[in-house]
Amino acid sequence: MRRVFCEGGLEKQRRIDQLLEENQRLTAQLRYRQRQATEGFFGSATPSAQRPVKANSAPDQQGRRGGARLGHRGHGRRALQAATPARVIDVPVAPRCPQCGGPLEEHGVRPRSVLDIAPPQPEPLLYRLHRRYCPRCGRAVQAQAPGCSPRCSSAMN
Repeated sequence: MRRVFCEGGLEKQRRIDQLLEENQRLTAQLRYRQRQATEGFFGSATPSAQRPVKANSAPDQQGRRGGARLGHRGHGRRALQAATPARVIDVPVAPRCPQCGGPLEEHGVRPRSVLDIAPPQPEPLLYRLHRRYCPRCGRAVQAQAPGCSPRCSSAMN
């Protein structure tokens, strides 16, 4: 089926099509702005926990932070006291920086308590992990406790 337009009708139809496209574009833009206003300044991909105020929380709860109270003791394993360990083992650190090779300066000792479970009795140990400082690259270097994973060293104190 073929439509035949007069001279003015064709121009009017083009203008109608142009206005319809503009209307669709502006409607989509308005929908985006309204959604942005309701969700806040974060995008739709932002997790709900990171949004400033959750929609379903009560107004008196919106200002409170989650988690344990400040000063809470926690439930982790306690470190050994200085008089408790059966042995104290000094673990030296290399005299040169592993990163740049520069000389290291003394930077103190950090205690690392480990409960060695060797048959028949567990033996409490205290590793004194020596620390040094490299003045050339500005890094602090610490010895690793033997037989312990390096990731758990800060959680055990």
